[in-house]
Amino acid sequence: MSKTITRTGLKQLFTDLGRRAVFATIIAQTNCRPAKGVKQRLIKRATINGLFGPRDNEKTRAWGNRVDGTGLVEHNGNDYVELLVQSVGHESYHDADSLYIVEGGKALTRQRDLAGDNLRDYRLDNILEVRVNKEVYLVENG
Repeated sequence: MSKTITRTGLKQLFTDLGRRAVFATIIAQTNCRPAKGVKQRLIKRATINGLFGPRDNEKTRAWGNRVDGTGLVEHNGNDYVELLVQSVGHESYHDADSLYIVEGGKALTRQRDLAGDNLRDYRLDNILEVRVNKEVYLVENG
């Protein structure tokens, strides 16, 4: 059974997890740059499995500031979650009208190449669903 959570609640959820290493699955939706030969802008929905929390604080970031005691990053007024990507599950691509275009593939994205011990940032505004601690949270605006 899933629970509904607001974007503010999502930030609080990740803040409450602190720096504990926790397995999480997120479904994120992002605008992506199309591959060569693809003319239209696409919206990508991807399921990402990874570990929230572990990071090397000694490493400096290329952008953004880590929020102390959390796995969050702040950059230009936006909040991001750092996730150590273990695997990328289902990916799909849609046009601006949400019409299904194609299922994932390297021709359209490099996300699959990022799987396997890569620390990645996901903007909280782009997260549609989170599965953590045996709970499923559907994210709504607000």
